[in-house]
Amino acid sequence: MSYYPPGPGFPPGYPPPPPPRPRTNGLALASMILGIAGITVLLCLLVFPIFPILAVIFGHIGLSQVRATGAPGGGFAIAGLVTGYVGIGLAVLWIIAIVLGTVTAPTPTF
Repeated sequence: MSYYPPGPGFPPGYPPPPPPRPRTNGLALASMILGIAGITVLLCLLVFPIFPILAVIFGHIGLSQVRATGAPGGGFAIAGLVTGYVGIGLAVLWIIAIVLGTVTAPTPTF
């Protein structure tokens, strides 16, 4: 067993620990998750696009924070924005299809 006297620094032969990695922006990650979930829920359950709307909001906020702080997560924010806007577009197309189908449907005669 070797004994190192107390002192500043690290014992000989041991490199200093690496600096801590910056944390990924949470809003950017939430934006991506909500965007993917929004498209999935929209295509499966055909409900109002609350997830894609939140994905777009979180994506814009997260992207501005990533640009301001330099933290990682810019790709997550962009992915959330893209999937959020696609989800909103699909929802708008779905609503248009429902309205057109309702308006142009033949009236039943009894």
